Amino acid sequence: MNSPAEWLTDSTRLELAAQGATAAESAESADVVVQAVVRHAWLDLYMATWVHLVIDLTTTVRGQPPKSVRLHVADAKVAWSGGDTESYEIFCSTEQKLQRYILDEIARGASQPPAVAPSL
Repeated sequence: MNSPAEWLTDSTRLELAAQGATAAESAESADVVVQAVVRHAWLDLYMATWVHLVIDLTTTVRGQPPKSVRLHVADAKVAWSGGDTESYEIFCSTEQKLQRYILDEIARGASQPPAVAPSL
């Protein structure tokens, strides 16, 4: 099994490629640098299935200071069978919600005009 950091990295990379982005050779040559730290990945299955994913996401657009946000996505549903399929489905749907938040943050950062120093 991949760690949460590995599967979030892989799924984000695949989603960005599907949106037309290409990976740069280095951070210095990238238009946008994306870094994330997984703070919490939790799945609990008892009478209901709860999933919480929390990451700190930092986007750095070339020529601008880094911008960091904490993203928290959670979901729950009643556990009917307690089987692996139920926990996989809820975890995947929560991961997909987190992907949308990540892509929104990247797009928001990339669409901002460069900061211009005020004239004196």
